[in-house]
Amino acid sequence: IAWNSKIMPIRVLGNGGGTEFDIVQGILFSAGLENSSGTVPADAADIINMSLGGQGFSQAEQDAITSARAAGVIVIAAAGNESDNADLYTPAALDGVVTVSAVGYDRGLAPYSNFGSTVEVAAPGGDTNADKNGDTYPDGILSSLAGDDGTFTYDFYQGTSMAAPHVAGVAALMKSVNPNLGPADFDQLLAGTHAGTSIAIVDDLGATGKDISFGYGMINALGAVRAAAAIAGVETGVGPVIRSVPSSLDLGSDDPNGTLVITNVGAEGLVVSGVTTSETWMTVSPTSGGEGTYPVRVDRTGLADGVYTGTVDFSSNGGSLSVTVRISVGDEVATGGDVGTLYVLVVDVEALASVDQFNAIAAEGYAFSFPSLPAGVYGVFAGTDMDNDTLIDDEGEGLGGFPTLAEVSEVDLTVDRSGLNFGISYLINVQAPSGFRVFGGGASSAELRSSGGGVLRRISD
Repeated sequence: IAWNSKIMPIRVLGNGGGTEFDIVQGILFSAGLENSSGTVPADAADIINMSLGGQGFSQAEQDAITSARAAGVIVIAAAGNESDNADLYTPAALDGVVTVSAVGYDRGLAPYSNFGSTVEVAAPGGDTNADKNGDTYPDGILSSLAGDDGTFTYDFYQGTSMAAPHVAGVAALMKSVNPNLGPADFDQLLAGTHAGTSIAIVDDLGATGKDISFGYGMINALGAVRAAAAIAGVETGVGPVIRSVPSSLDLGSDDPNGTLVITNVGAEGLVVSGVTTSETWMTVSPTSGGEGTYPVRVDRTGLADGVYTGTVDFSSNGGSLSVTVRISVGDEVATGGDVGTLYVLVVDVEALASVDQFNAIAAEGYAFSFPSLPAGVYGVFAGTDMDNDTLIDDEGEGLGGFPTLAEVSEVDLTVDRSGLNFGISYLINVQAPSGFRVFGGGASSAELRSSGGGVLRRISD
């Protein structure tokens, strides 16, 4: 988030966990204060992030945090992932800590996130059990990893441990434009009570004002930088900036209604001068205004079976914005060009083996069928096999599952089914998060993508 900042990694937890003493000494050392090591860093940290915690109260940790704040350090901590009251956890509940809850793609409180009166702010923490943006990947936070064998990769993770660093990174951005910004300034900006500016650094979610789920709201990086600059008397030159939540809509084959929430992530005074749609089957209202809700309605009457995409286009003094809307009608037919042969596999969930295959091609709209498949319950996948190794789940190849690869559902084929449409995406070096399961307890997505005998093996040419 703050890509020109430097990170001082202080390890206080190991394979066997850690002690209160370790955490206290880590806080003191990073803040440049006297500690048990007898040394201090050449440059003390401006911000401390603690993606850790446990139940109970620690006076020693409270004293260390109080000392760090007195030295000018902003201290940020994760609220915890127990779906419990964060007021019962340390360091989340300690005085002087900015406690962070987690939200998912829809900006709702993540199902695992702690909550409570001690929560000051929310940030993206992800939800690896959902794919609400329809990109075939779980809605986690894409995180960098280093393996014990020296390899580096990315993985989707979820948790308030992912949310807290978002806030720490935004605080670093604020310090980059206002080096004198202190912990009291940050607290007052979160609450909207700073005498130096009225610019909000959060998007208020939930109940108006502070609440137990989101604190004062979700951190807003642009607003935070503008507010920090305003306190320092620095002009950022940023006007209104239009944004839509969500950034795209997928209404499937049944839903006639969707909602776009237009927000302003820049300076005050967003004016939406016009709202139009690219397709006659889609309408939106109102057609002008400002920040707020813009309902979208689709009418599938008279549309042939297939997949349709259009855009809702906004014109404003904060720039233009196009939001993609996708619908399907009847038996969907894939669109989007020729990506070569797609091997559509029906997978026996119990045996974790491919039992039937259909070779789908662009000339036939990537339609597929299994007329001789025995009745049963199966998983359905599709992918390319560009290296011709019989596996469709290799890195760099296309792969998808019904309804999405992130949430593969078993399909009851004891009766005839139609319209089983789903997308594929090309795999980069991303594995599923540990504990993420398809089929609710069968093979993990990482196992499915393994070249060492994953179940997604095509069975014929």
